[in-house]
Amino acid sequence: MIVRDAIVRQLHGDHAMLEIRRRNNACGPCEKGQGCGASLLHSRLQQSGLLRVKSDGLTQGQSVKVLADEASINRAALSLYGWPLVGMVFGAGLFSVVSGASLPTDLAALLGAIAGLAGGLYKASGTAHADVTVISDET
Repeated sequence: MIVRDAIVRQLHGDHAMLEIRRRNNACGPCEKGQGCGASLLHSRLQQSGLLRVKSDGLTQGQSVKVLADEASINRAALSLYGWPLVGMVFGAGLFSVVSGASLPTDLAALLGAIAGLAGGLYKASGTAHADVTVISDET
């Protein structure tokens, strides 16, 4: 289970926007500026982000904890990256075969890959969701 601290930033009807707080994972020497500098790279890559959740009992400015199951996050990532990849490969292959002599094979494959990518992104936008639980810090 992954646990992150967050703050409720906005309420929109039955949904809330949470800002996930960035963790500081620097070692002691890095915090003093005497380490290898890996924490600088880590701080650049790990930005705070927004998460949309149901606003059951949440208030603006409230501190909460977000719990996410690792398997759920892995499924969402697989869906987010997998559908566009499958769409590109399938589209390129299909367009190459179907185009026959009307288009050069490379152009048909490129157009098919673009169409497949668009279809895969559309499919992924509706299926890439991770299940998270939001609990209040006050409890």
